[in-house]
Amino acid sequence: AERGHSRTAYAIAGLAGCPPAYAYAYVEKLEEDGFVRGTTVLRPRELIDHWISIREKPRAIDYFVPNPVGLLVPAPAAHYAATTYLAESRRYHYLVPVRWDLYIREADEVEWAAASRSLGALRGPGNVRLLVGDPWIAENAFEDETTVEPAVGRDPLKWVGDPRLVVDLFIEGSVGVEAAELIMNRRGWGQRTRTQKRS
Repeated sequence: AERGHSRTAYAIAGLAGCPPAYAYAYVEKLEEDGFVRGTTVLRPRELIDHWISIREKPRAIDYFVPNPVGLLVPAPAAHYAATTYLAESRRYHYLVPVRWDLYIREADEVEWAAASRSLGALRGPGNVRLLVGDPWIAENAFEDETTVEPAVGRDPLKWVGDPRLVVDLFIEGSVGVEAAELIMNRRGWGQRTRTQKRS
C-alpha cells in the first residue's frame, strides 16, 4: 500500500492468494518481531532484510539476445514480470538496463526459450535472465504507463512492483543497492521508526 494507507490482513490474503488465516498468522508473527504494527510497517529496511533472508531463490536461465526488445514488443501472451535493471530503468531512470531480468512461470519456460531462440539468442551469461520461480509473481505483474522501450512504441512493461524490485536490487548488489536505496527514499521507506526493545 502507499505510505499512510495500510491494508487489513484479510485484504493482504486476497492480494497474495493465500488463506486469510495464514495472512493473519504471518502478520501477527511480523508484529511480534517488531517489523509492523497491525499492517503498518515500522522498520522498512529491516523488513526488506528479513524478506531477503527467507525468500525463495528463483532458478535463472541466462541468454544473450541480440535484440531483447523483441521478447516484449509486441506484448507476449506468456506471463512475465520485469525486475532489477529493466524495471528500475523504465520506472525510476537511475540504472542502465544492462540485463533484462524477467520472472516467468515454469509452465511458460519452453515458450520463452523458443521466443529467445527466434531472436538469435545464445545460451549463457548475457543480457536476458529468465527467473523461474513462484508463478504468482509473473501472473500478478504491475502495469502502468511505463513502456518496454519508448523508441519502439507504447507496449506497457509488466513489472514486479516496488517492494520486490527493492529486494531484487539489494540482492543484485553494487549499483543495485544504490538504486534500491533511492527507491526506498522516494517511496518514504527510508525512515526508521524507533521502537522500544521488548524485554
